[in-house]
Amino acid sequence: MIKQTYLVERALLEIANVGCIDSYITQTDLFDINVSMRYIFTNAVGGCSSYFNITTPEQNGSVLIDTTISVRADQNITSEPIHYFRRTMQKL
Repeated sequence: MIKQTYLVERALLEIANVGCIDSYITQTDLFDINVSMRYIFTNAVGGCSSYFNITTPEQNGSVLIDTTISVRADQNITSEPIHYFRRTMQKL
């Protein structure tokens, strides 16, 4: 099973390597994974298109990460769709 903490850590690694990314999508044989990010800054940072503009310095430099995992439709596994959603905030 894919751990949610792994997905958050991978998102933070992608941000550290690439800079501002809005989302990434991963597909496996069984799961569809979508991780989207919104940044929290006092001023817009170059390359970030998805951010909250705030005024307090305590909140500056954070990212809001939404992780959605969906089980692909397979009648051998389940007849109902299964979705997992988690939201977390991380300091950059």
